[in-house]
Amino acid sequence: MKYISFFIVILFISCSSENKQWYSIPENPWTENLGNHCAVLQIDKPANAVALNLVWRRHDRNPDAKQFIIIHESGDTIKNIHRIQVDNERCKLVFGPVEKTGKYFFYYLPYMVQKEYGFYNKGYLKLEIEPESSWLDKLEISKLPKAKLLEFQSRTTFDSFYPMEIIALKSEKNPLLNIHKNDFLVFPESRKLPIRMLDEISQKWIESGPSNEFEGEVQKNEYYTFQLGVFAAQKDLDDLKVEFTSLKNGEAEIPLSKLTCFNTGGIGPYEEPFIKLVDVEKGNVQPLWIGIDIPENIAGGNYTGAVKIITGNTEPQTINIKLKISNEILADRGDGETWRHSRLRWLNSTLGIDDKPANPFQPIKFLGEKTYSFTGKKMKLANNGFPGSIVVKGTEILNRPISFVIETEKGKEQFSEPQNVQLLKNETGIMQGAWESISENIKISEIGTIEADGFINYKLKVEALNSVKAKDIRLEIPFKSKVAKYMMGMDLPGTTVPKNQNAKWKGPHDSFWIGSAHAGLWCELRGSDYSGPLLNLYHPEYPESWFNGDKGGFKIESTNEELKAIVYSGSRDLKKGEELDFEWSMLITPVRDINYKSQFTDRYYHNGGNPLPSDEDLESGVKIVNLHHANNYNPHINYPFIAVDSMKWFVDKMHEKGQKVKIYYTIRELTNYTSEIWALRSLGDEILGNGRGGAYPWLREHLISGYHPLWYQWFPDKSADASIVNAPGDSRWYNYYIEGLEWLVKNVGIDGLYLDDVSYDRRTVKRIRKVLDNTKPGCLLDLHSNTGFSKGPATQYTGFFPYMDKLWFGESFQYNKMSPENWLVEVSGIPFGLMGICCKAVETVGWECCLE
Repeated sequence: MKYISFFIVILFISCSSENKQWYSIPENPWTENLGNHCAVLQIDKPANAVALNLVWRRHDRNPDAKQFIIIHESGDTIKNIHRIQVDNERCKLVFGPVEKTGKYFFYYLPYMVQKEYGFYNKGYLKLEIEPESSWLDKLEISKLPKAKLLEFQSRTTFDSFYPMEIIALKSEKNPLLNIHKNDFLVFPESRKLPIRMLDEISQKWIESGPSNEFEGEVQKNEYYTFQLGVFAAQKDLDDLKVEFTSLKNGEAEIPLSKLTCFNTGGIGPYEEPFIKLVDVEKGNVQPLWIGIDIPENIAGGNYTGAVKIITGNTEPQTINIKLKISNEILADRGDGETWRHSRLRWLNSTLGIDDKPANPFQPIKFLGEKTYSFTGKKMKLANNGFPGSIVVKGTEILNRPISFVIETEKGKEQFSEPQNVQLLKNETGIMQGAWESISENIKISEIGTIEADGFINYKLKVEALNSVKAKDIRLEIPFKSKVAKYMMGMDLPGTTVPKNQNAKWKGPHDSFWIGSAHAGLWCELRGSDYSGPLLNLYHPEYPESWFNGDKGGFKIESTNEELKAIVYSGSRDLKKGEELDFEWSMLITPVRDINYKSQFTDRYYHNGGNPLPSDEDLESGVKIVNLHHANNYNPHINYPFIAVDSMKWFVDKMHEKGQKVKIYYTIRELTNYTSEIWALRSLGDEILGNGRGGAYPWLREHLISGYHPLWYQWFPDKSADASIVNAPGDSRWYNYYIEGLEWLVKNVGIDGLYLDDVSYDRRTVKRIRKVLDNTKPGCLLDLHSNTGFSKGPATQYTGFFPYMDKLWFGESFQYNKMSPENWLVEVSGIPFGLMGICCKAVETVGWECCLE
């Protein structure tokens, strides 16, 4: 491809622009209610009216719907503004009277400031009042003096649009498209300027032009990233892919295994590789983030290679890559400087994934005769392949074997004993087997898994060998009555077990627990695309096999000796060859012995806005400090990598006083301050969730649309912390999160996490536990939840309990109105081998907590 003729055209366009544009940040931010952006104008003579023709190149939606405010540098405000043309490319207006010469500041995005936290529910100011008719009647627009644009300003650096959100004009794009007939154009970009606009190209790209060359300078041991912006110039692009060559310098080589495109595939949160389908609509831009893992022991020099961009419906294009590798070694791979984007490699991390037991659990032991031992527990399988006996320190939970029942009009299907038995996995932390059970009409292919912490999972594929009318397909768990004293779930909060109960699927309702303080069993029904806690924002479809068009539900049936928990799916017609998938998980409780000494000696301090305990607090026995977000030491929700210095100061100060520090760091939402937010957005809906947009103006002005706003925290003198929701379901952000945790432990010195209603499942929690223990033994992991989202949120998190040190189930709980049974089951943690901290939010103060 040749671009020489294009640069002549661009030089002409650039020099003939009606406004030479400069962009700057004021030394001191103006008041927030004026908005985040303004144009600085110069007026040399007083006049009744002045004309302004401003090419402002805006990307935000509906620029004509916001109020305009024009203020002289002395503070005087212009009374009359007459709009002539307002769109994304330009603004033409007349304003006056202009009684003073000098600088005028034109604020075109003023909004209502919300000085609080929670959810931003205000917006931009309404349009200014119409100009006075007496002033308007005197206007002769063609003869008016013109205001001169000096520069565009953004309130802070974080608010700036420059340069990647300054749109190209149509008059500039048309010559580009006429000269370059390629179906797509490629604009290489450094990591310092993340591509932000996905439906526009920038003025910067008009000036630089497309290119088939990229050059970069790197250090040894650096994880180097850069971008290729693919602009679908002439048509839709189908199935965008990349192919790399190795990078060579004589005989020295960076092999293909060291090159990655994060947009076209990666490693999922459970170590599974995947390939992404990437399509690009005509007129849109797809940033491709490329990562190159530079070895520490490689020879310095110039390395060359190529990236071929391929689609399913266009001719490929090749981008030549040249990297100059210095002899300096970057010790931390670049992770300490967020602008390098070196931590994008964390997206494909497998840290913490192995088949060993996590602390404090012992390896699984096979005792013979279908019997397995866990830490303090023993399980024997019945002839049907399901647990027939579960004993916790001498207490038997089951009255008889658990069964999976398929009932037809002729009665219960009679299945063979397990056939074609295979051992799929035999590790110290996990064992897994597969088998088949066959009846006259049904074949069940089964996979059973047991883990060292007492977690059990069954996946069943039910296949109809003949067409059959099923009256019901159900799971039956027969508890010994003397064990089944308390429960939660089945639409009940923590309570004593009723003699009978019948509940339907509704709300966050996919699990239940039945037992006592000495022994119990939790059961979770699975099979949907998402298996994390069904709390707050995550409400995926119910597993269709269990739900069965709302025919499914939960029941309890009791006799003197037995309490039977039933999960039924109801009637259905099965055609020959039809298959259904049923899945459930169980956890044997308590998960471990209670550490009573810790409960009454390890006192916590948790004050969100003022996390630093006083000397008096420390003298009272505080040993563990929770560092919440939304304060000076940890300002940004779920992204503790910006204020690292202040957080480290806090942690070091607490360590000097003999304190441990846990931080708020979860995953449900992500702050707009996230350095990699633009790279994450280039991944589509893999990590950042889609939504209605709106809310805090920064989000509207930069993300524009296709996001779901959530937590908002106002800070004076700077932009607020405004989060957006991560996409529901499993994603590579789990990998990043876990690598980030290890980095924080090593580089900041934190002593664990305070989790607040997280969205990942127990597999991720197990990884977290292993990483904490392997990096810094003695780290703590505590879990907080809010009953305002569901009855008994503990049922949603029971699978986490083996890896928790303490429970904080308090927010929205009405302690004074709770029965002792409710308190025992949902708050105390005792039935699960844990202890709980009861706490409630106290307005303006933070948290009021007591130890129970």
